[in-house]
Amino acid sequence: MKIEAARLPVPLTRLVGRTQEIAEVCRLLRVGVRLLTLTGPGGVGKSRLALEAGLQAGEIFDDGVAFIPLAPILEPSQVGPSIARALGVVDPQSGSLVDVLVRHLHSNRLLLIFDNFEHVVAASPLLVDLLSGCPHLSMVVTSRSLLRVSGEHALPVSPLDSPANARLLPLENLAQCGAIQLFIERANAVHGDFALSDDNAEAVVEICHRLDGLPLAIELAAARVRLLPPGVLLNRLEPRLPILSRGSRDLPERLRTMRDAIAWSYDLLSPAEQALFRRLAAFAGGCGLEAAEAVRTASPVLPIDTLDGLAELVDQSLVYQVTGPIGEPRFLMLETIREYALERLRAHDEESSVRRAHAVYFAKLSEEAGTGLRGPEQQRWRDRLDAELDNLRAAVAWAADDAVVPEDTQLALRISAALWYFWLQGHSPGEGRRWLLQALTAAPEHVGGAARGRALNALALLAWRQGDYATARAHLDDSLTILGQADSPSALAEALHALGHVVFEGGDYAGAEALFEESRSRYQDLGDAWNTIPLIGDLGMVAYHRGSYVEAKRIFEETHRLSKQYGLTDRMADALNRWGDLARLSNDLDQAQTLYEQSWVLWKEARGMPGVASALHKLSQLRRHRGEMDDAMALLRESVHLQQELGNKQGIAECLAGFGGLAYDRGDPKRAARLLAAAARVLEDTGAPLAPADRVEFERDVAAARSALGESAYQAAWEEGQALTVEEVVAEVLNERGPGRVIPAESRPLVPNLERVPLSAREREVAVLIARGLSNREIAGALTITEKTAANHVDHILTKLDMRSRTQIAV
Repeated sequence: MKIEAARLPVPLTRLVGRTQEIAEVCRLLRVGVRLLTLTGPGGVGKSRLALEAGLQAGEIFDDGVAFIPLAPILEPSQVGPSIARALGVVDPQSGSLVDVLVRHLHSNRLLLIFDNFEHVVAASPLLVDLLSGCPHLSMVVTSRSLLRVSGEHALPVSPLDSPANARLLPLENLAQCGAIQLFIERANAVHGDFALSDDNAEAVVEICHRLDGLPLAIELAAARVRLLPPGVLLNRLEPRLPILSRGSRDLPERLRTMRDAIAWSYDLLSPAEQALFRRLAAFAGGCGLEAAEAVRTASPVLPIDTLDGLAELVDQSLVYQVTGPIGEPRFLMLETIREYALERLRAHDEESSVRRAHAVYFAKLSEEAGTGLRGPEQQRWRDRLDAELDNLRAAVAWAADDAVVPEDTQLALRISAALWYFWLQGHSPGEGRRWLLQALTAAPEHVGGAARGRALNALALLAWRQGDYATARAHLDDSLTILGQADSPSALAEALHALGHVVFEGGDYAGAEALFEESRSRYQDLGDAWNTIPLIGDLGMVAYHRGSYVEAKRIFEETHRLSKQYGLTDRMADALNRWGDLARLSNDLDQAQTLYEQSWVLWKEARGMPGVASALHKLSQLRRHRGEMDDAMALLRESVHLQQELGNKQGIAECLAGFGGLAYDRGDPKRAARLLAAAARVLEDTGAPLAPADRVEFERDVAAARSALGESAYQAAWEEGQALTVEEVVAEVLNERGPGRVIPAESRPLVPNLERVPLSAREREVAVLIARGLSNREIAGALTITEKTAANHVDHILTKLDMRSRTQIAV
């Protein structure tokens, strides 16, 4: 019997962005896969892909291709009669329909396409019976869940590729990305002169990114372009679901809005599975198994095993699974689906209890991480927190909201206070300060006790990092008052350590030494060896600033030895940096360069951005001594970029002094005097002293500029520089025409040269994007590849370079 390909519905629009998937379906059918299930969430385009593949694979099947839509049927028992109707087989009044179908199809080389099988999966054994009895029969099934039968081959259908940022690609390349291309075509259908342009590209890219690359969502959004330009549409896209409606009238009802598409899958779940799905909406950026268990067991405990429930949600394509940063399974929702889950959570009046369970879990995680970040597993904990950052933000935002009960605000205090070191060493101490201020403002003064004291201490440390010493001192005074009344000896030791830093920056070295010694003694009494190591290094800094260089060197060497013994990468990096200062002060520039480079590499590995910025600044000074002015300028520009991101006023001042010295060396003493004066003004405002090695160079440069200009011209230039704001002078040095970023020549042997390792051209492209901080998903969007392909490229790069982390690639 010949089944004509004309039985397949003929699409009225072109399929966009599925070339690789169509080719893969056809390949699998050619090599003998007989039961191929296309899985994915509602609206991802499984049906359209199956239909297009059927049209192209028709030549493989002598007896044709038949399309069997199952969405209209209600019961698994109706699948057999649907097959019979599609093939023109008379349903017998008695006997087995399966036997009749097998006799009818036994010798035919035929492809059956079953569309929307998820709600009739109980009929899956029927498909196996037909395949067993018909050796030349093949099937393609679209379903939001796997059939879980023998011989099944699964092919997940992913959303369309979409870059996360319009600036990642040129305009012509953006238009070739699947999601962008689909938006352009569908928008052009309702607005005939619509085209991607420099004016609308950013909005179009962001729309497609927010819609997770889901074809149905993109088509529904693009249909609105007839009335709403992309920029206006983007502003109305939060929340997403209300505007994603009014689909074409010829679409099945379940696909006329995104809400209906998701509800179709949700309604197929058991009550317990629906409840777990709703609770997972509390997670921003996904969760691990342990976190999912925490919300499942929130009152009332759900009568379902967490792993079994997650497996079912993955099978139903409502959740997808990836490998987390430390190798654990991680479960995520597309944001469009998560929005629906949040709607259901609120409709069932469960949001408050689930959010509380979510915040409690992340408060415990944060406190565990707060210790781990300063121990030998600091890298693993930073990876863990990076993965959970959106969840941590969500937990603090909920717990610090006006609507929660006062007791819940303590959760915001606990989370934000525990993560001070994460923020201190990362890019965003400013964000950490905002969290802490939000939490402290929300929590009544009688709530928290030691937690409030820790939060004030954390706030002080971040203010100190940014050079805001007066604010830091005020917070520490409040913290010590509270902690003196609370039974929290480790928090008190931490506060004394922080106060020592503030006193040190004020130039009171004896006071700082006494505070560091007291903090160290308290940590020793607690048996906390890890936290005594930074204090040893700080005592070395006191000796260094007092001019006791032999003693300082001995202490830095001891700090480095102990840090290495305990596996504290950040402390090793800090000790090497300070040791390098001593070498530079004694004019041993070769040793100073070696120590700074080693510090730079370790800080990069530990992702300690203040340390990276400091090492770059000091390497710049060495380049200047060697007469390598372009490299010195590039390194200094990179350092001030980082210091600006960190909001570190003292670090910015040190960089400005470096720019002043370079201006003098380039023959511009007037500019040198202006920049040196601006640096002096910032240092005066913060009250921070320059380290001895930096002070020697600063004073030498000031004297040289004064001598070259003469007293009158020098004073005029100095006054001009003193009048500049930090923002004005930083903008001036960053906008100065000069070389781009240059990695120190001597440090290149410390990491593989990408030109000398066996990376493919594509792998080099991926390596560059990793160095720019892009995630696998963003890399996939930028290069118009799948996220899985991007992950494979990253794995291959790590293997070829013999590395363990993305950070090493970036270095």
